[in-house]
Amino acid sequence: MLKLLLKILLNTLTILVVLFAGLFSLARIGSMFAPNYVANLNQRFAEQGLEFSELRVRWRGINPVIEIGEITGSSLHIKDITAELDTLASFWRNTHVFRTIQVEHVTLDVVEQSACKVELPEPGGGSFGIETILRNTDNVDVAFSSSLTCGSANFEHEGFLRTVKQNGVYRLHATIHDLGECDHCSISLLYESSARGFWRRTQERVLNVQAYDFVVPTSLLGWDFLEETVVNAQILMNGTSASASLIGNVDLQPTNPLGIPAGLFLDLSFGVEESGFAGKIDASMVDHNSVVVAKLEHFVQQNLQTDHIHGWSHDVSAETVNTFMSIFGVSEHPVRNLIGGLAPSGMLATVQWVQDSAGVTYWAAVDQLQMQQYRGIPSLRLDSAVLTGRGSVVLAEATTQQIDIDEAKFLSAPLSLTTVDFSSVAILKQDYLGSTLHGHWNPTSDAVAMDFNIEFRKYFPSGRQRVKFALDTPSVSATQLRPYLAAFVPEETFVWIENGINRAQFSEARLQFVHSTNELNQQTNAIEIHALIDDANVTFLKEWPEIVQGTGRFWLTQEELKIEVTSAYTYGSHIEQGTINLPLAEPVLELKFTADSNFLLLQSYIVETPITEILPFDPLEYEGSGAIDLKASLKIPLMPEQKNLWDVRLDLVFADVSLNILTADIQLDDTFGSVGYQFPYSFSSSELSAKFQNDPVSMELSTRNGDLDSPEIVFAFDLNTSIDALSHITGEWLHSIANGTTQASGELVFPVNGEASPTIDVRTNLIGVALNLPVPFHKAVDHNRLMYVQITLAEPMIVDITMDEFSIHAVAAEGSPLRGSVGLSVPPPQLTQSTRDWLIAGNLTEIVFPIDQTSDASLPAGLDIEFDALRIDKLVRGRFQLHNLLLDGTFGGESSALTATAEEGSASLSREQGQDWKLSVEQLRFWLSAFDTANDAPMDPAIFLQLPPINVSIQDLYMFTEDGQAEDFGSWSFELDTTDREVHLQNVVADIRGVNLDTRDHIGIVWDTEKNETRFNGVISGDNLLQVLPKFDVEAEIASENFTVNSDLRWLGSPFDVDALKMSGRIHGDANKGTLLEIDAGQGLLRLLSMFNIASIIQPMDFDPTYMFAKGFQFDRILYDVTLDQSIVKIQEPIHIKGPSSELMFSGNANLADASLTMDVVVRWPFSTNLKWYVALATGNPVAFLGTLIGSRIFKSQLNRISSAKYRVEGTFENPEIELIGVFNDDLSDSPTEGDVHKEE
Repeated sequence: MLKLLLKILLNTLTILVVLFAGLFSLARIGSMFAPNYVANLNQRFAEQGLEFSELRVRWRGINPVIEIGEITGSSLHIKDITAELDTLASFWRNTHVFRTIQVEHVTLDVVEQSACKVELPEPGGGSFGIETILRNTDNVDVAFSSSLTCGSANFEHEGFLRTVKQNGVYRLHATIHDLGECDHCSISLLYESSARGFWRRTQERVLNVQAYDFVVPTSLLGWDFLEETVVNAQILMNGTSASASLIGNVDLQPTNPLGIPAGLFLDLSFGVEESGFAGKIDASMVDHNSVVVAKLEHFVQQNLQTDHIHGWSHDVSAETVNTFMSIFGVSEHPVRNLIGGLAPSGMLATVQWVQDSAGVTYWAAVDQLQMQQYRGIPSLRLDSAVLTGRGSVVLAEATTQQIDIDEAKFLSAPLSLTTVDFSSVAILKQDYLGSTLHGHWNPTSDAVAMDFNIEFRKYFPSGRQRVKFALDTPSVSATQLRPYLAAFVPEETFVWIENGINRAQFSEARLQFVHSTNELNQQTNAIEIHALIDDANVTFLKEWPEIVQGTGRFWLTQEELKIEVTSAYTYGSHIEQGTINLPLAEPVLELKFTADSNFLLLQSYIVETPITEILPFDPLEYEGSGAIDLKASLKIPLMPEQKNLWDVRLDLVFADVSLNILTADIQLDDTFGSVGYQFPYSFSSSELSAKFQNDPVSMELSTRNGDLDSPEIVFAFDLNTSIDALSHITGEWLHSIANGTTQASGELVFPVNGEASPTIDVRTNLIGVALNLPVPFHKAVDHNRLMYVQITLAEPMIVDITMDEFSIHAVAAEGSPLRGSVGLSVPPPQLTQSTRDWLIAGNLTEIVFPIDQTSDASLPAGLDIEFDALRIDKLVRGRFQLHNLLLDGTFGGESSALTATAEEGSASLSREQGQDWKLSVEQLRFWLSAFDTANDAPMDPAIFLQLPPINVSIQDLYMFTEDGQAEDFGSWSFELDTTDREVHLQNVVADIRGVNLDTRDHIGIVWDTEKNETRFNGVISGDNLLQVLPKFDVEAEIASENFTVNSDLRWLGSPFDVDALKMSGRIHGDANKGTLLEIDAGQGLLRLLSMFNIASIIQPMDFDPTYMFAKGFQFDRILYDVTLDQSIVKIQEPIHIKGPSSELMFSGNANLADASLTMDVVVRWPFSTNLKWYVALATGNPVAFLGTLIGSRIFKSQLNRISSAKYRVEGTFENPEIELIGVFNDDLSDSPTEGDVHKEE
C-alpha cells in the first residue's frame, strides 16, 4: 500500500512538472502575441538598435505567421519579412523555432563621406539572436544589396542567403557579388551537414569558400593607410562533427597599381576537432618584381574550453614591416612615409599573440633593431629589446643601446649621448600615431646627469604634429641649471634666480623643448623648465620679508619665470599655496598666495612691507587676535617711476577673530566672514559677523564715493544689542534705568582723504528696550522711540545723542573724563572750563516717577553735574508732588552744593571734600501715602542702599492724609547709613506734636532689606497724654503728668509699613500722676489703650464702683511690660496701676485683630471704706456675717488695710463678660495663657 501511495505521488509530481514546463513554453510563445505583443517585439528589436513597422500576424494551423513591413537601423534597411513560427518545435526545444524566414530585400547604405566604418547590429544571443535563428530555422531566404562610400571610393554589392533543412540535411548557401565592372568578382560560401546512423548519429560537414577578385575596402577595418585589397581564395573543409580537416589558399594583392604581381600569399592547413582547431599559415610575400622577399610560418591554435586563440611565429625580419608597407601601403600616407623613413631593420626572434574576450595581447623579442633618423626622430640602434602590448599600446624595454639626438642643439652644454638606457611606448590608431621614448645618459660636461624623454604625436588627416624633447633629473641646484639656461634665458633673470632663491635644491627638474605644427603647417617652438623646490628661502624683493622653508614648483619659459609655492612661511605665517610670477618682458612682479595666519602675524607682516604706504588706513590702529586666512594678489612695480602700476587685491577670511578698532574704541569678538580690498580704495565683505559684548552683529564693508577727492570707507553694521552689553561701556548703573534688547544699525565711516574725521552713526527705535525712567523719558518695551547717536572720532572725541526733545553733546579727550551737556527742550548748553563734567539745563513740563519703579544698580561712579536753573513744572511720585521745582547748583565731584525750591518746600544738599553729605530741609509737605507701593508689593530698597552716609535735618515736616488734611510731623534729625543689606537710621531725634522720639542711646531704625524687615529700638516719651493724644486724633482715655515707652519692635516691610497688627517685640514703660477717664470703651480708637478702659470692666462687677470711679480712677503710677506677637498682646508681667487708696492688676492676653481678650483682674481697696459692700454681703448670709464679725475681730488689722476681689474677664473690648472667681485673692499665677486667645493668621 505504501509503495502504491509513493508511486501515485511521484507520478503526480511528474505530471505537474510537465504541465508547468508546457505552460511556461506556451506563455513564452503567447507573450509574443499578447495584447502588448507590439511593445514586446519593439523592445526586442530596440535592444539590437533596430525599429520595425507594419506588423501583422496571421495563423497557419497552430503556427503564427509574422509579417513585418520594414526593419530599419542606422544604415540597415530590411523590407518585407515573413516568418512562420513552429509552435510544437518551440514547445519541445523551449526556444523560438521558425519553420521559414523569407526576406525580400536587405539594403546597407553608408553615404557619409567620412564614414569608413560600418556598425552592424550585434549577432546577439538568446532566442532572438541571429545565430540562434539561423540554427533553429528550417528555411531561410534573404536577398540583400549594399552601397558603401568611404572617402572617394564607392562599393556596391548584392547577394543572397538561403538555408534549407530537409530529410536530415541542412544546407546554407550565401553569395556576395561586386556590382562594378567585374562580373565575376564575388565571394561565396556553401555549407552542408547531414546526419547518419540510428543509435549513435554522426554529423558529416562540408564547407566550401571561394573568392574571385573580390575587393576588400581596408578602410572599413580602420586601416586607411593600406590600399584596397583584392582577395582570391579557395578553402575546403570536410569531416564530421568529431573531426575535420581544412585546407586552402588565400591570395592578397593591392588594387593600386593594377597588374603588378606583388602581394601576400597564404597557404592554410588546419585540423578541426570538438575542442577547437589547430594549424599553420605559410605566408609568402612577393614584391613588384615577382620575387619572394619574405617567408613566414605562423601557427594558430584555438581552445574552446578556455575561449582563446593563440598564434606565434619565429625569426621574423623587421624589414618585413617595411616591405609590407611598400606593397600594401597607400602612397604618401604619413604612416607609410614614417615606416619608410625610419627603415626598421633587425630580427623579431619570437612573435606571439593571444586573443580572448578582453582583446588581443602580443609580445615580441627584438634583436639588432635599427631605425634611421626621420623628421626629428633620432636614429636608433638596439642590441636587444622586448616589445609587449595590448591593442594599440606598445611598450619597449631595452639596455645598452645607442641613440643620436640631433634636436639637442639648443643646449649650451656639450653633451655626449652615446650611452643611453631607454624604453618606449607606441600607439597607433586610425587617425592618430603616437610614441614615447625615454631613457638616461651621463653628459661629459660638468652639467648634471639627465633623463630624457621624446614624445611624438601625429594626427590624421589634419596634419597636426607635436614633438617634445625633455630632460629630467631628480636633483639639481640653481647653479647647475646654468648650462641648460644660458642659451635662451636673459642673464639678469638667471642672476635673480641665483640670488633670490637661496639654499634651494631643485628636484624632479625638467627642461623641455616642444616643436609643434598646426593644420596650416605653421611651426612653433617652446622651451620650458620646471622643477620642484624644497626648503627654499626666497627673497623676491629687498623691501619684503623673506619666504622661508618654501616648497613648490619652479617654471621658466621664454615669456616668464614662475614659482608655484605649495607650502612656505613668511613672518611666521604659513603660506598654503601661491605663485611668484616675473614676466621677462615687463618690470613687474606678480604675487598670488594663500596664507594661514593670525591677526598679530599678519599685522606685523603688512607693517614690514611697502603695502603699508598704499593702504588707505593705518594697520597699527587695530588690535586683535585669532585666525585669519589671507588670499592675496599683488602686482608690484619694480621701477620707482611705476608706482601707478601697483595692483593689490586682498581677501581675508576671519575665523573667531577678536578685533579692537582703537580709533572707535570698539571691541568685536567671534568675528567670522571675509573682507576684500582692492587698490586703491575698494573694500567689500561677505557674510561678515561678530559679537559685540556677546550680542551678535552683522556687518558689511564697502566703499562709498563721497567727494571725488575723498571717497569713504563705510563699515555698516546691524546688531541686536542688549542693555547688558551696553552696561559694560557705561557702567552697571545703566541697569537702573533700562532693560531689554533692541535692534540697532549704523555706519562707521572713514574718509580716505581730506581733513574730515571718522564718524560712527547709530540709529535705533529702541523697540524691545524698556526705559525705567520717569515720564516723559519712560518707555514701554513694545513702544517705538527713535534715537540717533553720532560719534566723531576726532581728538577730542565728540558724541551727540538725540531722542525726542532730549539731546546730549559730549566730549571725550584722551586722559580726561567724559564731559558733556544735556539740553531738555533746549539745545545742549555750551561747556566752559569752570563748569562741571556735565551741565544740565532746560525745562520739563512734567516728570512722573512710578511708585512701582525698581532699580538694582548703583549710580554712575564719579558723577559730577552742574544744574543751570533746571525747571520742572511738576514732579510726581504717587501723591508726592513738587510744583515749580527749580534745581540749581552742583552735584558730585569733590564737593556739592545743590539747592531745590518748590511750592511744597525748599532744601539744600551739600558735601565738603572728605565729609559726609548733609541734607537740610527747611520745609516739606507731601502726602502720607507717597511711599505706598502697588499691590502691597515690597518697597524696592535699591534707591536707599546706594545712598552714601547722609546727615539729615528737617525743620518742618507736614504730611497730607487721605482727606487732604495736613498733619504736622514736627522736626527730625538723624544720620542715615547703609551696608550691602541694611538701611540704618541712627541718632534719631524727633519732636512730633508733643511726642519725643529718641534713639541716641539705642540701635535706632534698621531696615534689613534681605529679610524685608524693620526694627525700631528707641524711646518714645511725652507729657500729659490728655493733651498729646488728641493731636493724633485719638480720644484720650488717660491723663498723665508724663509717660515713657521703651520699644524694641519688628515688622515685615520697610519703615513706612508700620502696622500695629503686624508688630512683634516688647513694650515697657510707665505713666505717672494721672487719671483713667470714665468713657465709653466703644469709642476707643486705640485698641491697645482699650485694655486699660477700667470703667468698661468694673462697671459690670457686682458692687457699686461709684465711689472709686465717680470722677475716673486716679493713679500715682502705671507700670507695664507687654510682649507683642503680631496681633497677640501678651501680659505676662501684670500691668500694675497704683491709685491713692486702691490698686488694679491685669494679666492675660488680648487679640487686637478681633478685639477679644481673656485676662484676670485683681481689685484691691481698704476694707473700712467698703463697709457698704461688706454689709450687703453679710445681710444676704447671716451665718457668714457672724463669721465675718468674728473674723474681723481676729483679723481686724488686715481688714482695715485692704480687701480684694479677683475677676475673670472674657469676650471683646466692647462687651466683656466678667465673672467673680474669688475674694481676698490677688494671685495671678493662674491667669490665662497665649493658647486661651485665638490668634488670626
